[in-house]
Amino acid sequence: MPFGILLALVGILGFTQVTADTPSVELALALFVVGLGIGASMMPAIGASMMPAISAAYQTLHGPQVVNASRALNVMQRVGGSIGSALMAVALARFTASQLPGAGGGVVGRRGEGELPPAIAGHRQRTCRTLSAAEGATESPA
Repeated sequence: MPFGILLALVGILGFTQVTADTPSVELALALFVVGLGIGASMMPAIGASMMPAISAAYQTLHGPQVVNASRALNVMQRVGGSIGSALMAVALARFTASQLPGAGGGVVGRRGEGELPPAIAGHRQRTCRTLSAAEGATESPA
């Protein structure tokens, strides 16, 4: 278990070196190392708690029932994982929206939630002027 935690920490250290120019391959590699570390540290805990319960449940079944139980367990794990991931994503989005100004559902300035940073606001204005000019140049006289 300590090896897994150390491996996850090594992966996390990779995220401390991130800059605007960091290639996504390096980020993916660091995330992969973190996942390996978490998996290595969690397997003894999962093996010690879940596997005996599942094995005990399978021992009460007869031949053809094991196949159906295996399918049902697989479906429940996948659906449970999907629902759990979705709930965590919603919780994270709500927390982020409550903690960051201007993060209210993607609409900056709605209900006074904040404004765009000046650099982004200036870029947005320039882009809108460029698009308006291009649109005006392509209009044909009626």
